[in-house]
Amino acid sequence: MESISGCTTWQPTNHVLYHLANVMLCIGLMVPDSSYGALLLHGFMFLGKCLEQSLVYQATISETNTNKIDTYIGITENTFKTRFNQHMSSFRLHHKRSATALSEHVWKLKDNKKDFKISWKIIEKSAAYSTKTKKCNLCLSEKYFILEKKPTLNERKEIFSTCMHTRKYLLKNTKELRRTNDELDLDGNDGAIEIEAVPDDAPKEERQKHCVVRK
Repeated sequence: MESISGCTTWQPTNHVLYHLANVMLCIGLMVPDSSYGALLLHGFMFLGKCLEQSLVYQATISETNTNKIDTYIGITENTFKTRFNQHMSSFRLHHKRSATALSEHVWKLKDNKKDFKISWKIIEKSAAYSTKTKKCNLCLSEKYFILEKKPTLNERKEIFSTCMHTRKYLLKNTKELRRTNDELDLDGNDGAIEIEAVPDDAPKEERQKHCVVRK
C-alpha cells in the first residue's frame, strides 16, 4: 500500500513556519533546523497525494525528551491539504483545542511545555458515502484501522459512531425542486411530481434531472 509522510517539530509561536507549511505542502521542500524548530514536508508533490480526497491518515506524536509515542487515526472527505491546515489551526487557536482528540493532546503537551514532533502518513484512500452504494467505505476504513492499529488517542466509541457523510443528503440540508403541474404538464393532464432530494451544491442540471413526472 503506497503511503506518504511528513513531519513537523512544533513551536507554539512559530507562525512563520506554519505559513510556510501552508504554502509548501504540495511542493515537497524542507525548511532546515533553526531556533524555531524544523519543518519537513517531503514527498507530497512527488506522490501527488496532498490534493486527493477521501483519505484515512495517521498522525504520530513523539515527545522529544521522553521518546513517548502516541498515535491518532483520522479521515477526511476533503483534501489532505485542507485537513492538515485544519489540524494546524486547532493546534494554534485556543478556542479550537477540543476540536479533536489530537488537538487536545497537543495542547496538553504545550501546557506542560513539552517539546514534540508530529509525523503524518496517509494510509488508505476510500470512497465516502454515496447515494448509489448506500454505504461509506471511508468510515468503514477508519473503524478498521482503529481496530487494527489501536491508536492511543482515538476513543473506542468512534468505532460505533454513525457516518457523518450522510448528513449532506438529509432532506433538511437539501433543496427540493418545486414546479407546478402547468410547468411540468403542458397538455393539461394530471400528473404527480416526484422529487428526489439532492445536495444544495449540486449543479442545476443535476437537480433538474431528479424532478420527474409520474402519469
